[in-house]
Amino acid sequence: MRVFQTALIFLVLSIFSPCYAENPPLFEATLKIEIGEDLGQGLGTLFEAIDEHGRVILGAGLNDIHSTYVRDNNRILDFYYRGMNTQRTFQRLTKPFSDECNGSRLILDGDHLLTYFREGNPINLSQVQNDGTIKPYEGISKADQEAFSGIQYVNNHRLVFHPYRVTCDGKEVYRTDKGSLYYYVKGKLFVYQGGEPGTLLVYKWNPSVDAAVTGEPEKFEASGYLFIYGTSGDEVVLVTNIGCIYSYKDGHLTQLRDTDGKSWQGYSWTAWYDHHVIGHYPTGSLMEYADGKVDLFEPAIPVPPGASSAAREAQTLTIYGGDLYAGVWPWGELWRLDSDTHAWEFVQRVFDKPEISQDTAPYEVEMKDKPDVINYWGQRIMNLVGTSDGLYISTMNKQGKPYNPKTHDFMTPEIISQYGMLHKMSGVVQVSKQLEWKPVTELRFTYDPGCIRIYQDGKLLEEKNLSEEAGLEGRTVSALHVGKGVYGPFAGKVLSSSAMANGKQLN
Repeated sequence: MRVFQTALIFLVLSIFSPCYAENPPLFEATLKIEIGEDLGQGLGTLFEAIDEHGRVILGAGLNDIHSTYVRDNNRILDFYYRGMNTQRTFQRLTKPFSDECNGSRLILDGDHLLTYFREGNPINLSQVQNDGTIKPYEGISKADQEAFSGIQYVNNHRLVFHPYRVTCDGKEVYRTDKGSLYYYVKGKLFVYQGGEPGTLLVYKWNPSVDAAVTGEPEKFEASGYLFIYGTSGDEVVLVTNIGCIYSYKDGHLTQLRDTDGKSWQGYSWTAWYDHHVIGHYPTGSLMEYADGKVDLFEPAIPVPPGASSAAREAQTLTIYGGDLYAGVWPWGELWRLDSDTHAWEFVQRVFDKPEISQDTAPYEVEMKDKPDVINYWGQRIMNLVGTSDGLYISTMNKQGKPYNPKTHDFMTPEIISQYGMLHKMSGVVQVSKQLEWKPVTELRFTYDPGCIRIYQDGKLLEEKNLSEEAGLEGRTVSALHVGKGVYGPFAGKVLSSSAMANGKQLN
């Protein structure tokens, strides 16, 4: 009797759940992939499902973004549906820190979305949204709370970065007396220490095998303070704040670009199809890196009407819902590069005031006679982090520095509250979940009017309820492109793949 009651309850819940479907899903794809040993590599695109005109309807892959000192969690698997008439809506969430800290950043730690700033002390944003509690994130030890500077997962091990140390699964594996920026890829820990000159240390290390980072590192000199790391084929690329670009390959560091005395800075790095792009200052657009050279990426991010084209900066990038998004200084602009049309679309400005003008930064005129820099109250989008719940956006003034009532008396509490504010963009259909690393694994993706789901090795990984009216909007999936797409080429091997759409097998 108890078994029957349990089965009945399950049946009732299933029938009334939007994620329940009697019929096969509108779309289903299954890929068995071999990704081998986890050495920190990005994985790229799993597939794109296209219509008869080559336009993407659904797709899946993993971002590998590095934005201003920090690598985003590159083990988050995305599965998205590209709607024809997506209505994007924006919500202001919270300013997690006081006016003494007019900045915030975001990073995903498994199921937890953390907000933090350079002084550290990450906060679980999910907890703040649920009950308003603001307290240090318990998933990171007290020793790593201060000056927390990122998380990376390698073979399901959790690396936590601090300027002076690295921990693996809570155990210290590396310590230094110099503030450092870290990047783990190709089985090596890259440690960059600023100075004149700066120093790059490269340690061979495998967290699944080695208890600690030991041995003599490869050691190189470099000029400037590191802003971003990136990976392009066999290279690890480094970009510093004075426009110097370096390539590390096969134990050698080669300088590709020297400073020319003019301002040239790279703030973010990502793959986009077969390109590697850099968010750039002062163009406020993207540069493309290929074969040791950087050139302007086309199309350029437009300049808003009424704004100056000078001193603009593409601060941060992400791929969300199958499109590339960019956050641009100095007016806190969010732009979207449509993957079908390859044209930029203005999405939203996340600050209300002041009105966009020909000034190179907001409140530049008011700051001219002040002791601080005139672009102190410029408007940054610091992070763009995609989740199943939406695209989260963090903001900052120039350096996250505090409001001073004596010298910033033209600012109002309403305006100040927008610096460091977190936002959420909703409306895009996407599910995102951290992948469990296995050398060989099977992934299954399903989409129907009520639900979008990801499975790994038969286990439900993530699902999201959708409107009953959702569907393919009259379109037909005609083909599945495997291993190539918006996240860049797939880095592993596809051992097998199959897909169905509207009950028909795809070739």
